[in-house]
Amino acid sequence: MYSRRTALDINRRDFSNMAGISKNTLVRYERGHTHPSIEKLSKIANVLSVELNELYDNYYR
Repeated sequence: MYSRRTALDINRRDFSNMAGISKNTLVRYERGHTHPSIEKLSKIANVLSVELNELYDNYYR
């Protein structure tokens, strides 16, 4: 998630607003401290313009 977000040149504040999550939650996802629900992961995939299964494989496999 971090590498794709930064490749798109989206800062944490803007990304968290677009994905509907808090900035602190985003940091926890990117650091691997917690994992997003499928619903949140779907929103994140849309913002990053990637397929849901690509992100799902990174978090749940």
